[in-house]
Amino acid sequence: MNPVERLRILLGRRWAGAALAAVVLVLGAFAHGFQPVLAWILLASGGILAVGVLVTLVQERSLPPPPGDIHLIDGKPVHILAEGEKRGNHPVIWVAGGHGEGLTGRSRRRTLPSRS
Repeated sequence: MNPVERLRILLGRRWAGAALAAVVLVLGAFAHGFQPVLAWILLASGGILAVGVLVTLVQERSLPPPPGDIHLIDGKPVHILAEGEKRGNHPVIWVAGGHGEGLTGRSRRRTLPSRS
């Protein structure tokens, strides 16, 4: 696995923001002895980042669970939202390209069966 892929996996974790805030705060504490202005900038930035991470984590806990279910496909967890009734032998499969398309395409999915 190349370094870019490892960095992508690392930054994709829930705790990545907290780890980044900790690194910035440690760098600020280290720089305090010889670069006080830089140290205060790093400490302020790390503090703001840490507060932002905590606020985000608290807000995420109050969100309702996403619709659909998690299924294992080839050993990987995949979030699948299945709607409608099964008619015939050929299902219609919508594949979303991002986080929001699954819900924004809901109106299209609901009007399509009435037109077919």
